[in-house]
Amino acid sequence: MNVYRVALIGHREISHFSLLEKRLEYAMEDLIQKNDFVEFYIGRNGEFDILAASVFTRMRERHGKERCAMILVLPYPVVDQPYYEKYYDEVILPLPKDIHRKAAIEMRNRWMVDHTDLLLSWVEHRGGAYTLTQYARKTNQPVRDLTRENP
Repeated sequence: MNVYRVALIGHREISHFSLLEKRLEYAMEDLIQKNDFVEFYIGRNGEFDILAASVFTRMRERHGKERCAMILVLPYPVVDQPYYEKYYDEVILPLPKDIHRKAAIEMRNRWMVDHTDLLLSWVEHRGGAYTLTQYARKTNQPVRDLTRENP
């Protein structure tokens, strides 16, 4: 089976919640329809991540676990990890444990871009999501910008 890996990135705070929800649903549906199996790599650091996880849950109910998975990529160990292991299909911590917490989120985000086939992004302004999207473009990683799509 061919696995297509997608990193999801967006801002900690979202101003166009319902628009983003529609575009995430459309993009995830499209990716699942076009690929044998899709792994969505996501963080857990803000409103974008929570909304994306919620949309993914609906997609999994529609298509089943045999078509898609949601993988939580943590920048460092967290207290709630046992809960997350029940909610997500997989939880991974790809960074060395001695990375300073301030640097860990950006390093985790870059790891996600470097280990996936596509970056699905929502960028309204400068910040971490903007920086990661620029990094993906600079490294010739395909980017699907949800702020510019019209489902």
